[in-house]
Order: sequence, then structure tokens, then C-alpha cells
Amino acid sequence: MTGGRFPTAVEPDNVRLDCCVKFEDTKKVPGPYTGDEYIEITKPARYRQNRRSAGEDFQRHHVIMPAGTIIRPHHIMALASVGITEIAVLPKLRVGLYSTGAELLASHGNQPVTGRVEDANGPYIAAALADSGVDVEFLGILDDDVEMMMHTLRSNLEKKDCDLIISTGAVSTGRFDLIPSALQRLGAHIVFHKIGIRPGHPVMFATVPNISPERSDEIPFFVTIAGNSSDGTDELS
Repeated sequence: MTGGRFPTAVEPDNVRLDCCVKFEDTKKVPGPYTGDEYIEITKPARYRQNRRSAGEDFQRHHVIMPAGTIIRPHHIMALASVGITEIAVLPKLRVGLYSTGAELLASHGNQPVTGRVEDANGPYIAAALADSGVDVEFLGILDDDVEMMMHTLRSNLEKKDCDLIISTGAVSTGRFDLIPSALQRLGAHIVFHKIGIRPGHPVMFATVPNISPERSDEIPFFVTIAGNSSDGTDELS
């Protein structure tokens, strides 16, 4: 069969086989004396024709895929071809995602509202993270109110078992850039706030204390990137 293991010899004469002829390059012909049918090869057969040796794709000790690789369909094919059916993997990164700003219109088919704009960052970041193999959940839009931000963040920190929380906007020095204040009130440790690149200057990284006894003892990380789309995409990458 095409793709099957190549036979090494034929009994009873133990004739060694060293090439394969395609079915379409043969035809049946009657024998000249007995009437028995024979196979006639209609094209020249070459040594090792249509034959592949073991190890042509992967050799012994060859690395099929290095550690840390995001598994794609072609990796599955390579692993299966050498008989590997199980491998050790890391769990997907669990990310909770917020957009911020009272000016944003939730992207759920709502009708346009005067003075509001569509939330472009949230859907983009969710799609980009999912494309990278991240388990991402969009948690909604945070209003421009520090008390409401604190309440929403605390509620989701208690319920959601996220490894990382990402928010967009409200991270610079404007009147309504309230994410740093809300996190500080929740007891977060701000590791850094703003970096020396443009675009992408307003970005913040913090660790949030575990405030729920039902969660694991892991401390989730919190990253806030700029609400400006060009800044935010640079920071995300």
C-alpha cells in the first residue's frame, strides 16, 4: 500500500527489493505460452525509486520541537509520525481583559450613542492573545470612577482565577487616568509605571495581592497599556 512499510525481500527465493513501481506504470499482459497473466512495467524502474528510508524526516536524537514551542497542527503531524502521542505541556496563560473609559461603547451590537465611540482595543487585544494560544476572557469596560473600578476589580479578582489581568487606558496622568489609584487602594505593588519609548510611554506593571480565600495562593499580575491604539499595540507586542 502507498505509504506502508517497504518489504525487504520476497519468499521463497528471498529476492531483495530496492524500488517501487507505481500501479499506473504497469499493465497486465497474457503469457505467450500458458495464458497466465503477467505484469508489464511500462516505464524504466530506477534504484530506490518511490522509496523513502527510515530517518529521512527525523533522525535519532533529532529535536522534533524545542521546549517552549506553541503547539500548532504541523507539530502534531510531526509528533504523530514518530509515534509520540503524549507530551508534557504548560497550561494556557489565563488572562482577564478590561477596557476603560466612559466614552466607550460596548461591542455587543448596541446602537451608536452620541458622544461615545466603539471599543476597538478590547476586541483587538482579545483576538491577538487568543491567536497566541492564550485563554482570554473579556471582563467588560471600566467606568471613569475610582470607587467603581475598585469594586469591579475586587469582585473579579475574587471570582476569576486569572494569571494576568490586562486593562487598556486610564494609565497616564490625566484626570480620569484612575487605574493606578484604584490598584494602590487594593494594595497592589506597582513595579513600574511608564517606560522610555514612544509610542508606548504610558504602561504600568503591578502585582495584586490575593484577596480571595477561594483562589490559589498565586499572586496575579496586572498590566495596563495605553488606550491609544498605536501605543497599545506596540506595548502589547
